[in-house]
Amino acid sequence: MAALSGNGMTVIEAPIGDQPIAIAPTPTAAFLGRGTAGPVNTPVVVDSVTAFDRTFGGEWSGNTLAEQVRLFFQHGGQRAIIVRLCNAARCGELTLPADGADLRLTIRHPGSAERVRASVDYDGVADDKHFNLTLQRVDALARHILDQEIYANLSIDADSSVWFGHALVDSALVRLTAQPALTVRPQATRSQSAHGGVAYQPMSQLGDDGAALTDYDFVGSERTHAGLFALDLAPDFDALYACADAGDSMPGPTFVAAAAQYCASRNAMLLVDPPLADDAESVVDWRRGGALDSEHVMTYFPRLRRRDDPALPACSAAGALMGLLLRHDAQHHVFTALADSPHQNAALLHRDWLPSATLTTDDALTLLRVGVNPMVVGERRRLVFPALVTAANRRERRQGSLPDQRLKKFVLRQIERGTRWAVFRDRDQTLWAQVAEQVSTFMGSLAERGAFAEGPARGWSVRCDAETNAGVDGVRLLIGFRTINGESPIMFAITQHSDGTTACRTAFAYPELS
Repeated sequence: MAALSGNGMTVIEAPIGDQPIAIAPTPTAAFLGRGTAGPVNTPVVVDSVTAFDRTFGGEWSGNTLAEQVRLFFQHGGQRAIIVRLCNAARCGELTLPADGADLRLTIRHPGSAERVRASVDYDGVADDKHFNLTLQRVDALARHILDQEIYANLSIDADSSVWFGHALVDSALVRLTAQPALTVRPQATRSQSAHGGVAYQPMSQLGDDGAALTDYDFVGSERTHAGLFALDLAPDFDALYACADAGDSMPGPTFVAAAAQYCASRNAMLLVDPPLADDAESVVDWRRGGALDSEHVMTYFPRLRRRDDPALPACSAAGALMGLLLRHDAQHHVFTALADSPHQNAALLHRDWLPSATLTTDDALTLLRVGVNPMVVGERRRLVFPALVTAANRRERRQGSLPDQRLKKFVLRQIERGTRWAVFRDRDQTLWAQVAEQVSTFMGSLAERGAFAEGPARGWSVRCDAETNAGVDGVRLLIGFRTINGESPIMFAITQHSDGTTACRTAFAYPELS
């Protein structure tokens, strides 16, 4: 798996051996959207609202990203991957006076909330060609220091090993603006206070947040890892949601189609909002129009309203649903339905929120039949889910169970990642036996937790041997299992190649699952 390090380099994480495959990794959500600060097209993992605010600038009326991230953590989410997107956003600037040729710096990331200040001093400097520079990224409102970089004894001489241009190449806060060479060092920053103390030069020009996002900004580019494809550089995730700009109901069909396909490749679910509507009938009509007919998509109805101000427009429930689902995963597992038992607290809606519409039993059943998850309010604000379905529920019943679909994705994702080590070993009977044992242990552990259908057979099967690998350029294994609600076995061939992993459905017969 590729990951982006702090200095912008792409690092490839290589497996070290046939370690046990994790059966309970930390459930993770992924969010795309606009922010007022932070890196662009770079996946950042956060574990709290505080961590999000620190990096991306907090609440902002221009986009729903901050709101949805808050809903996610408010409803039990533990880890989120954030990809900030922009459309023509501009970086701010910082100018340090230098008697005739100022030192001009461009703030590394665009946005109206990016604040970087600088201080120049000559403490401990031997001559008039050197200076010390301190850079601080501060909170736009409270002025708390968020990040700091200190560069001691920099030189204005471009031939020097400590030339300031070389030093600032690795800065996470600023980059050097193209300019003539300095002939004198920047002036020391003087305090305007009568009490003295360290002085800081503020930004000479603030950045801005750019224009509204388009579907093209959301989709981005696979070649440059932009937009949706920035997630190529991210860890595995369970669910993805794209946060619309304020006033927009959802990203358009171009993005939804691309994101559903991408989620299929990453073994994740795409969560899509219903249209802005106050009644179930409108949502049913929307679904019958052919929207989102995919086993990789889930949607819901209704949206949420604030309890203390119901006059405000309804907002997306996506962050809350992702938090509830992934909290339930951490406590139980993906193959169990949310709120199976009234004793579970996983589906408790936060006291600040209420569903924007009340559903009848008939409404709920009709929505389920067209692949929409109805949110029904029970006692003590509990959300009751009569069932959990994918958007493919109306097309092919066996693809309609969300727990079954998520179990399939989880199994494939964990096996694909967990057996990657095999491609670096000699391909022989010993290797195939090791792969089969590793995957069998994983499947057996899931079976002990109740993941697979019970019956005369054990509910799962694994094969990796000379027959399954005949003529294969890589390492291939076959897996099959019966989900609790599945009508027939799910069977896949997973092949580890030197340049990646492929998984596809197979018609290979498993007598023990028939």
